[in-house]
Amino acid sequence: MSENTLNNKDLGKDILASDDVSLNVLMFNVRYMDLKEKFCLPRAGTVATLQKAIHQEFCVSPDYQILRGCGLNDADSDEAAKIPLTSLSLSSDNCVYVSEVKFRNISFEILDETNEKTINLNLPNTTTIQEMKQNIYCITNIPVRFQQWSGFPKIVQADAPLWKAGFGLVSNVLLKVSSSEEQSLLNITSSASELATDSETESDDAGSESDPSLLDWEITDAVNTTQPLENALIGSNTNNLVDGTTLFVQNYKLRFGEPMIDFYVGELRSAFQEASLINENRKLFAIYLHHCDSILTNIFCHHVLKNDAIQKTFKNLFIVYGWDLTKESKGSYFFRQLESVISPKAAQAAEDMCLDKLPAFMFVSKEAEGNRANLSVLHGDVGVDELRTRLQEQYDLMIGLV
Repeated sequence: MSENTLNNKDLGKDILASDDVSLNVLMFNVRYMDLKEKFCLPRAGTVATLQKAIHQEFCVSPDYQILRGCGLNDADSDEAAKIPLTSLSLSSDNCVYVSEVKFRNISFEILDETNEKTINLNLPNTTTIQEMKQNIYCITNIPVRFQQWSGFPKIVQADAPLWKAGFGLVSNVLLKVSSSEEQSLLNITSSASELATDSETESDDAGSESDPSLLDWEITDAVNTTQPLENALIGSNTNNLVDGTTLFVQNYKLRFGEPMIDFYVGELRSAFQEASLINENRKLFAIYLHHCDSILTNIFCHHVLKNDAIQKTFKNLFIVYGWDLTKESKGSYFFRQLESVISPKAAQAAEDMCLDKLPAFMFVSKEAEGNRANLSVLHGDVGVDELRTRLQEQYDLMIGLV
């Protein structure tokens, strides 16, 4: 391939017209995949200048460029674009390697030193640092402002996606997170206790002027930051599907808030029959299998399922029936219902799901001729974009099989 420099473009014409080119330009050997080109860039330029040249030649947007071989360990951050070209740490041949971001998942192994447990997350590389930290809060109850991390790149902005925050070319990452909250919590609790003592003394001497309910709220709030909520969304005393789905919807709303999926309340058979009606606006039947003890649950319910596009997709294309498998007795009961209403295969598929794959959606369609049910399962270890795509694919495929 012939050498190509920016003197063919407006940027380089004025540079090469100089009497002493070497004092005004820098030469870069840029490699992208199997391609190699040379660029002459102004010595006063920045990394943004190099990125622009790469975009012009290789059609790789600066937003998706990862530069290696020039000392930019955190090159994927926006700050890198401002770095002068003369500050780069280059090899003797001034070679820069370019790779393009591929949208994929990154596996994180996070050591939670506060709760003494290991967390495994599989996140799309488009997830922002802020979203990741919010996910960790959902799992560990360590607020973002109290999270102390080791293993992150030095320059990280909260709104930067993972691929742009130094994780561009990695597949597996080991991080550590701990909390600085303990002392703050201790101070809050101590202050509340001192306030209670002072209030009791004042009450004895001059009558009560404090508000006991307010005091109780402050103490309770401090305690609740370390105590998890009651786990199961469907209690042990529930003995039928109508009561179970009613409780599921009520407790799901209390736990995760709105917006939320419009879950069907009633008998499983009625929901399946409604989804099986053939009409212009036919919807696919989706069974949402929830488990409060799964590490994915808070992330999936607090973030992924609240996305506007996801909400609209479910509303327009699906009838969703939700059930909580947290209590073993409620899970066994529901598996029997699945076997009776859908098929033994559906019951077995639900029962065989691993905890670390829940929550999950089981999609069911009934063939027009005969009673055969088509099944497909989508686990909750996906991000918003992948879930939206997979939902549309499942709808198109399974409605087409009917």
